[in-house]
Amino acid sequence: MTVVVLVVFVLGLWAGRVLTKVRFATTIAQWDRAQTLGALVADDDDRRSRALAYEAPATAETDMDGYGWAPANVPTPFVGVGPAPGAHTGVTINAQQFRGAREVVMPKPEGTFRVFVTGGSTAFSSGAPSLDRTIGGQLEACLAKRRQGVEVFTFANPAWASTQERIAIENRLSELAPDVVIAFTGVNDIHWGVRGRDTMWFRTYWDETFFQLDRAAFELVGRALVDPTVVTEAPIPVVRLADNFTKNVQIAAFVLSSVGAKYVVALQPNLAVSTKQRTAREEALLAKLGEERREHYEAGFREFAARLQKVDAAEFLWWDLSDVFRGRTEEIFLDNYHFGDRGNAIIGATLCEHLVEEVGL
Repeated sequence: MTVVVLVVFVLGLWAGRVLTKVRFATTIAQWDRAQTLGALVADDDDRRSRALAYEAPATAETDMDGYGWAPANVPTPFVGVGPAPGAHTGVTINAQQFRGAREVVMPKPEGTFRVFVTGGSTAFSSGAPSLDRTIGGQLEACLAKRRQGVEVFTFANPAWASTQERIAIENRLSELAPDVVIAFTGVNDIHWGVRGRDTMWFRTYWDETFFQLDRAAFELVGRALVDPTVVTEAPIPVVRLADNFTKNVQIAAFVLSSVGAKYVVALQPNLAVSTKQRTAREEALLAKLGEERREHYEAGFREFAARLQKVDAAEFLWWDLSDVFRGRTEEIFLDNYHFGDRGNAIIGATLCEHLVEEVGL
């Protein structure tokens, strides 16, 4: 009888470990589907229609399986998660977690003008065919025509909101001799708000993945892991989101002014607030967003802009790029937030123009 009990116990322990391993593997494998744009498309028609947002649609249709979207993340100090260093499909992340293989050299070489871009997936340029066709890559190429020694680094991560951007500026970018920091921002604060997440105390998608893996590990040893976050059924009020957004901007502005760097907040374009002449596909994308959520984005961006006008901080600038595609008729948006390299080129050129005119490069 003792032998039977022992066998049952061992089999139960083995089965538990196997099931836990499967649970872990399944959770992590779900992210493989998000690593490239091609892996996200629903079918051949979806692939062809998204390819139209690129300068070379035929090439994009064939090659988008290699266009990086959401790279693997790793737990990262203070911001929760960030891009995992290494070579991913379509994306290279350096040892410091910036997009690209080039490292940020310290002390900064003499004569160098250093620009950092931070934000979520659009700042990261999810879906870009290559580094030179990201927003940061386009901006660097444009600025390099104006002066020598320009460096543009992108420190961004899909799903980051203004809180992660502020912490990244405080704890990372301000320590790396910036001349200008551009936060390409706004959308994710609304994105999380309409999903009931207070942007001062929430987890992003990869944060949630690691939390659930931790919870499973705790359960395996008979322990409970309490969740300290709160998710509400109703969207977070726009005024509360704007309070959070403004607080993050003001803190980041103070930190950057203390190191003599200019801080630029650029409100990013999205279908909900864009007045571009939408194509039939873009119109369908907007319809899927729903009227209630669309109104939340519109109200949120109006409030963000109103608050930014009142920010009184040294070395602070803000630019409303939310309608940067106004007057355009061609395909630009891949979904409600993201665009192909055509959109990246327009944004990179616009940021470059503003920097030349208002910063004096």
